[in-house]
Amino acid sequence: MDFLEFYSDKQKKSVYLLEGEDGFLHNLAINKIKKLYNVDEIDFTRLDSCDELTLISNLNVAPMLSEKRLVCASEFYSEDKKNKISEFINGNLNSVLIISNFKKSASLEKLPFEVVECEKNERFCRKFISSYFTKAGISASEECVNLICDYTSVDMYKVSSELDKISAFCQKKGVVEICDVENLVNKDTDYKIYELTDYIANKKTDKAYKVLFDMLNKNEPLQRLYISIYNHFKRLFYCRLNGKNVDELVEILGIKEYAVKKSIALANKFSAKTLKEINDRFFLYDKMVKSGKLAVDRALWLSVFSVIAK
Repeated sequence: MDFLEFYSDKQKKSVYLLEGEDGFLHNLAINKIKKLYNVDEIDFTRLDSCDELTLISNLNVAPMLSEKRLVCASEFYSEDKKNKISEFINGNLNSVLIISNFKKSASLEKLPFEVVECEKNERFCRKFISSYFTKAGISASEECVNLICDYTSVDMYKVSSELDKISAFCQKKGVVEICDVENLVNKDTDYKIYELTDYIANKKTDKAYKVLFDMLNKNEPLQRLYISIYNHFKRLFYCRLNGKNVDELVEILGIKEYAVKKSIALANKFSAKTLKEINDRFFLYDKMVKSGKLAVDRALWLSVFSVIAK
């Protein structure tokens, strides 16, 4: 189930399986289920990397002050097809089970869990931002909301932190403007690299250099920055060659749907030939850095110069 769909759903389930790498969404989901059942803290237990016996023992404890006992097991993966979890699902009346895993589990997904996707979700992010400002009595345009999503790369922990900052600054005037977002929100490194590439694609050389200088002035590790830009262009080349099948690219590249859509849009601003030449140049400089023939800072500048020259 998509996270936005889950978050809007008022129906109670007895077993939930949260899967995905966004820890913020995991915590939101757990808190939502706690409120749904009105569970007192004394009837809530959180277990980290426990075994099946420990989990079942906790599930069999009767609730004290609430209608149900809520047990959340983090990073629980069971490969036994005849496990006791199946018995619990079929016969338990006292407890609600939440399994919160960063990775998927094929064996657990075969059981009748309410599976909730806790991956980066642009639709939920936009709704979350709009709702936050509404509750704070602050108006924000759709453009502002989208810009916050872009600058944070839909990282919900970053979004939450930036919203607190924007709200404190804009509370008195009651409105968020584009300039507020541009001046207050810290741009995620992935967004900066996307921005750098977009400026290069659109021949806005001065703005491209400004973004690069900004990253360097904020002490981004040179080796990591170089590899990040290199990997970014490898991703664009792959997207350019493999059409517009978003789901397939998500699986192959191992990145989120949001990042794939951004990459496809940006890749289409370059020809496949240009992207191949750029990647060949990055490969050459990377090889020279690893062999000690070229310093990483020089490799970074030469790479960017070669891309701008295309």
